[in-house]
Amino acid sequence: MTSFNATRFRYLRFCSRAAVIAVLLIYGLTVPVRADPVKMPPTTSVRHDHSMTQGIPAEYRYRRNPLRPSVPTLTQGREFYGEHCLMCHGPFGLGDGEMVADLEMRPPSLLYLQARGVTADDYAYWAIAEGGEALGTPMPAFKEALDEAAIWSLITYLKAGLPDS
Repeated sequence: MTSFNATRFRYLRFCSRAAVIAVLLIYGLTVPVRADPVKMPPTTSVRHDHSMTQGIPAEYRYRRNPLRPSVPTLTQGREFYGEHCLMCHGPFGLGDGEMVADLEMRPPSLLYLQARGVTADDYAYWAIAEGGEALGTPMPAFKEALDEAAIWSLITYLKAGLPDS
């Protein structure tokens, strides 16, 4: 019968811990943490800064959304978001879409702007209709591609928090 030897047990425990630490050190030194980092450009607040210092252009100022959240309006807004916004703003409106790596400026988080109360109806309509060319951002203008009702349905969808259904 083998008796329990406390000294031998401590020695084996020490050796096993030393082996684990050695493996972790060797592995940690040879494997990079992230082989191919994703380029994430800085976010932009150009439009917000412009609206705070110079205001919203007169042709968009005081516009109010005539649409209320309804199934048809939200469905149409979701379709427009998928077609025109998803690539840059991402599925949750966080400014992390597939095209972000190719941009010099990261699109703003739409949900963050909504939570902060920045996206008043007139501000949102101006942003979507005019885009960012005049402000030096890559946001395209949609006033030619979308009619007024389509822009309002998109704004309704954004303000509803980008619901799935």
